[in-house]
Amino acid sequence: MIEETDQLRQRLLESMVSKNFCSFDPYDGLSGVITPLGWPKVLQRFWVQGIKRGPIWIRHLIGVKKVRMATTAAQVLEAVAVGEMVSERVSPNLLAEMILREQKSDGGWGYEFDATLRWGKYTAQQSNLIATYFCVRALTLANVQGDWKKRARTYLENQFSNSHFRYAGNNETVIHNASTLGALALFFCGGDSLIVQEAISQIKSAQNEDGGWFYGVGKGLDWIDNFHTCYILISLEELQRNGFDVFDTLTLGRNYFSQNFELGDGLKYYSSDKRATKDINTYACALQMFSIQQLNSDKPGTHKEKIEQLIEVLGNLISKDTQMQYSFRWKSAPALLAMNYAHKALGVK
Repeated sequence: MIEETDQLRQRLLESMVSKNFCSFDPYDGLSGVITPLGWPKVLQRFWVQGIKRGPIWIRHLIGVKKVRMATTAAQVLEAVAVGEMVSERVSPNLLAEMILREQKSDGGWGYEFDATLRWGKYTAQQSNLIATYFCVRALTLANVQGDWKKRARTYLENQFSNSHFRYAGNNETVIHNASTLGALALFFCGGDSLIVQEAISQIKSAQNEDGGWFYGVGKGLDWIDNFHTCYILISLEELQRNGFDVFDTLTLGRNYFSQNFELGDGLKYYSSDKRATKDINTYACALQMFSIQQLNSDKPGTHKEKIEQLIEVLGNLISKDTQMQYSFRWKSAPALLAMNYAHKALGVK
């Protein structure tokens, strides 16, 4: 199993390198030559979802181009740093340069396409909290030096408002996973620890009695999914390890995940689902989460069986997925990152 996984990790990396890290994205439907930018927001959302769920040729039809995304480069940089992987055609310095070139004037990072969401919208020219987190995390863990950190810290502190970090712009809609990632990113940047702790307290107050978190606060945001829950739990895990008080929030959240997302044959996407999902990003995020828990645990082997099970499921899904090359940010990069964390957690070099 280990040898097969090593080969898979190398194939994932080389496939992205061979395409110069350029691919489509599940949510790039508004970036084509033909776009519904003048349509009402709700119709734009339906358009994006239709492109996301449709065949690849639709993107060619409406003129969507493959792009190299800073968040893809960030996940690969973190994966290379964590897994000590080597490629003749890419180095940590090259990946870092890709990321740093995309840092925006306000200090943050964004996606390379316009996005229309249930709670709001942002453009390809606009920084957002999720992309900024991935880039800050990767540059920090890869020990990349420079003034990027000071600029990112300024952006993150400017996004803090009313006890939470705003996802994008001045939109005050509370998106729980984004705010938690913002708190961890600010810590990575050496920001105000009082702000970080205040954001953690907000996440605690937002936690449901059963231990889960809705996606956000507002109409139509009361769903709970797997990978956004993983984002919160990963962030709280690392904040606690670095001395922040996360109260009983982390324990309650872990219990909720176990009771509401884990099935005998896999993982659910939404907590309300009855069957296991085939979404690669969902398994990758869970594998990374359990691997980080193992790395932080003083009990060797606590999550060994779960990690090995997720590696096997993820490997099977990847082998059957015919569209890996079209979705690096959502599939290949998080899969590589998770696999590398898993190998480190299992003590594999």
